[in-house]
Amino acid sequence: TSIDPTVRHTWWNLIIGGFFIYLSLYGVNQIQVQRMLTM
Repeated sequence: TSIDPTVRHTWWNLIIGGFFIYLSLYGVNQIQVQRMLTM
């Protein structure tokens, strides 16, 4: 495994980007989940 700053930077962008996308999707789905739980 080569420790390349550019490769690590792209990996961090993927991880952080995916994390924010997951948070936004989870924030929207959380309302639907609560609706299902109250049914």
